Amino acid sequence: MRPKVDHILPRFGNTRSARIIRFQSRLLKELPLSLNTEKNYRNQIKNILSEAAEVVDLFFLYAFSQGENGKREIEIFWLREPPVVTRDAVALMLEQSIKEDRVQGKICICNSTVDTNASLPELTGRDIALHARMIQTDTPMENVVTGMGVATKRRRLAHDDVVIENILTAFSNIITSVMTLSVYRREVERFATRDPLTNLYNQVSFWDLLEYETSRSQRQEYKFSLLVIDLDNFKAINDTYGHDTGDSFLRDFSVILKSSVRSGDIAARYAGDQFAAILPVCDESQAFIVAQRIIESLRKHAHRTASGVSVKVTASVGVAVYPDHAQTSKDLFLLADNMVAQSKTYGKDRLSMPSEQDDVEVLRNMGEKNIMILEALSQKRIVPYFQPIMNLGNELIEAVEVLTRIVLPDRVITAAEFIETAECMGAIGKLDYQLFEHALAKVRDCNYTGNLFINLSPRALVLGEFMPTIRKTMRDYGF
Repeated sequence: MRPKVDHILPRFGNTRSARIIRFQSRLLKELPLSLNTEKNYRNQIKNILSEAAEVVDLFFLYAFSQGENGKREIEIFWLREPPVVTRDAVALMLEQSIKEDRVQGKICICNSTVDTNASLPELTGRDIALHARMIQTDTPMENVVTGMGVATKRRRLAHDDVVIENILTAFSNIITSVMTLSVYRREVERFATRDPLTNLYNQVSFWDLLEYETSRSQRQEYKFSLLVIDLDNFKAINDTYGHDTGDSFLRDFSVILKSSVRSGDIAARYAGDQFAAILPVCDESQAFIVAQRIIESLRKHAHRTASGVSVKVTASVGVAVYPDHAQTSKDLFLLADNMVAQSKTYGKDRLSMPSEQDDVEVLRNMGEKNIMILEALSQKRIVPYFQPIMNLGNELIEAVEVLTRIVLPDRVITAAEFIETAECMGAIGKLDYQLFEHALAKVRDCNYTGNLFINLSPRALVLGEFMPTIRKTMRDYGF
C-alpha cells in the first residue's frame, strides 16, 4: 500500500523542501474542476496564492483576456493589500508587457486581494520579476495570458523554477476552464431564449416578453404594438431550391426585420416562416410605418442561391395595438395573427390592421379552431377518408372520393367544421398538401390502381406553388 504524503513529511521537518512538498500536495487538490468552478474560481485562486506564498516570494497572480466582444481586461490577484504606488506601478508594467505582444486598445484593470488586513511594501518594476504563459483555448477568447509577480531580491534556488511552473499550470488550468465554462453557459442561455437559426428570440421567450410588456403597459398606461409577419409562398423556396436556401433566406429576413424595427423593439421568430415584433411605446400610426418598412425592405431584397438564381419573397403583416384592440396578450396576438390571414386573403404582400368590425370574442372562438388546425398540421392529423364510388350496373367500385378529416384523440372532425377557417387563416394550402400526400401514401400501401377524386379548396388551387407541389408529390409516390 502506498503511504500518504503527509506520513512522509515529518522526517523532513519544516525545511523548505518539506514546505514545497506540502504545497505540491495541496496544489493537486485545487486542480479538479467542475461546473462550480466558474462561481468559486476566485476563492480557488486565492487559496493557491496563499499556499504558494509559503514557498515563493510571491506578490500577485494575474490573467489577461481579450473577449469576443473586444473587451480587454487584466485581473490582478494580490497576496496582500498593495499601496497605490505599487498598484499603479504593476498595472503599468503589465500593460506594457501585454502590449509588447501587439495587443491594441484600452486595457481595463481589476484588482482583488487575499488578505486585506496586511499590506505589501511600496514596489517598483525593478522589485518584481514577471513569469507569464500564453494560453491556447478552444473558446472565442484571444491572447489569453496568465502570469505571476515574484520578488527579484531573493536568491533563486533550484526548486523555484519547478514551483513557479506548477503554480502557473494550476492557475492557467483554472482560468482556461472558467473561460470555457463561461462560454458554454452563455451558449446554453442563448439557445434557451434564442432561435438558433436567426438568433432572434424564440417562441417561448416571445410569450414571456409579450406578457411582460402587456403588464408594464398596463401599469404605466402607454400603448404598444404587436406585429405578426408571415412570409408569402415560402414553402416554394424549400421545395424548389432546398432547405439550405430556405434557411439562408430566413437568416436574411431576420436581418431585415432587426434593421426595420427600432433598437428597443423585440424581434422574434415565432415558428417556421412566421415572425413577430413587439414595439413598446408605439401607437397605430407608428406601427403602420414600421410594418410598411418591413414589407418594402423585403420587396427590394433578392436572395441569390448557390447556383446564382435570384429569389424574391414578399410578406403579409398583421398589426394590433394594446390596449386599443385587445386587453390581454393572447387576444392581442390572436387579433394580429388574424390580420395576417386577412392580408393573405386580400392578395398578400400587404399589412392589415383591425377595424371596428373585428370582434375579439368572435376571433377568440375562431382562434381556438385556428390552434386546432395548426396543431393538426404540425402533428400530421390531417387524415384522408375514402368513400367508394360504385357502378350500380355491375356493382364494381370504379373510383374513390377522398374526404378531409382531422382526427383527434376523442373525435373525428369533418371538413365542414374547419375548411372555412383554414381558408381564412391562409393554411388551406398546407392542409391540402398534407391530405394529398397521406392519400397517395395509403393508395401505394394498399396497391390501389383505380381513380381518385380529391376534394381541394379553390383557394389552394390559385396558389402559385400548388400544382408544382402536387406534381412532385405524385412523382414521389409513383402515382
